[in-house]
Amino acid sequence: SAAYLEFYEFFENSVLMGVPDYVPAEVVEGKVKVKPAAFGNIGGGLLNISTMKTGRLTLARLSNTGNRYSMHICTGEGKLKAWEEAGWDYPAPQLPSLDIHLDVPVDDFAQKISGQHYIIAYGDHTGPLKDYCYLKNIEVV
Repeated sequence: SAAYLEFYEFFENSVLMGVPDYVPAEVVEGKVKVKPAAFGNIGGGLLNISTMKTGRLTLARLSNTGNRYSMHICTGEGKLKAWEEAGWDYPAPQLPSLDIHLDVPVDDFAQKISGQHYIIAYGDHTGPLKDYCYLKNIEVV
């Protein structure tokens, strides 16, 4: 199971990642929970406020510069941490998020970030990702 998340905060020992809208049911603990969206003067639609599963994770981001591709790969442990985005009507919804305790120092990880959004997958998928990168001539960072 995997999800497309973005970075919200960088802490000394972890990174907070989440998504303010859709997360697939496969990464949700229990049932998917939604509520009507109300962001300032914007309303309508539904907002996913589900709780994400915790556990071992692989973070990965494929990027390119010209015709050179690279993939940033890291593993860590996802733990629950409440997060809410400014601007929502009170009470602000608790959005799907994880506090990820990386297996490398956060400063080292941050030096290699290639964008705000990463794919997270439950489990350690480092081996298959590195094999894929080798076969496709993609640099692993």
